[in-house]
Amino acid sequence: MPLRVAFLILLSALVAACVDVIDERPYGIWIQEPLFSLGDPDHVAEKHCAKYGRKAVKTGTLGSGAPRENYLPVLAYACE
Repeated sequence: MPLRVAFLILLSALVAACVDVIDERPYGIWIQEPLFSLGDPDHVAEKHCAKYGRKAVKTGTLGSGAPRENYLPVLAYACE
């Protein structure tokens, strides 16, 4: 039984490590920079922009250098 519980906890942690999309529009997408992740933010942005026949171009990082503890910056991509 404890092995099953450990497996479920591990599985939950892996799912939580997926890329988190903050907002998406036809002209861009904003992704919270993962602390650690199985997903690739660049790939997620490319896939999103491809829906509109465009390429994802990283335009910057919002909130980098913020002094708050436990704060993850947001990656900004434009669909061009």
